Amino acid sequence: VRRKQGVSMELKDLLTLLVAAYAALLSTYLAYAQRRDKAPQVKVKTSYGFLTTGPQISDTHILMEAANIGEKPVTLSSAGLLLPDGSQFVIFSNNSTQRLPCELTHGKNVTMWFDVKPLAVQLKQRGYSSTVKLRGRFSDQASNEYVGKTIEFDVERWLK
Repeated sequence: VRRKQGVSMELKDLLTLLVAAYAALLSTYLAYAQRRDKAPQVKVKTSYGFLTTGPQISDTHILMEAANIGEKPVTLSSAGLLLPDGSQFVIFSNNSTQRLPCELTHGKNVTMWFDVKPLAVQLKQRGYSSTVKLRGRFSDQASNEYVGKTIEFDVERWLK
């Protein structure tokens, strides 16, 4: 009889431990989710594309899009292209769908662009002559930075 009681006590202890572990994991996840929802979340996408005005299509541009995927509004204050050496090209306000600083509420975005030919000339002047890895970067008024994935930019190709 003692042996059965000992086994059932161990089973009770094991079940209690499992329930406590589950509760701890669940509360940790919920705390993380609440913190994540309060933090600004901006997704940056860098790509090649074209601008359109009526039926006209522009020459190739590098497009940078910042989208607020979080619940908290974010005020973007600057944007640019990061170069491999850590320096950057800053975007001018007339090359965007909105002027900086601009507030992005949940689900809103802003797009900015660089014309590839002048960019290639400037990169050549800085000593770049082959393929350069570029990344779109935005920052907000709270000094948070949001950086996109790299794209490859062939300086020589765009100089032709």
